[in-house]
Amino acid sequence: MPCIALGLPTAALIVRQMRSSLITVLQSRYILAAHATGIPLWQVVSKYALRNALIPIVTVIGFRLAVVFSLSLAVEQVFNLPGIASITIKSVMMRDIPLLQGAVLLTACFVVATNLLIDLSYGWLNPKVRLA
Repeated sequence: MPCIALGLPTAALIVRQMRSSLITVLQSRYILAAHATGIPLWQVVSKYALRNALIPIVTVIGFRLAVVFSLSLAVEQVFNLPGIASITIKSVMMRDIPLLQGAVLLTACFVVATNLLIDLSYGWLNPKVRLA
């Protein structure tokens, strides 16, 4: 149940964004040209369209990871699960400042690492973004 509570809204958003992005990319001229050369549709989609459609998806996934991490606070409380969110709440209630600072630092490191991975994936997905 906790996985469904956290994952289902995020999955719905990502699938909706993926569909919209793929529709936009599949209407491009280079996709029409690739399809006109006789390449099968599945290969056009997987080799050309999907890579360009993933750029906005990666951005959405990055933003949603931070949201899911913050929503885990409510899910951990509702389902009575131990985790970083329950440690954070207990540290606030007990006024344990070093533990609270550690929990906030860990959360900040997670968000920074996620954003770093997203930025690195842009270079992999779009060669124009790579440094010279």
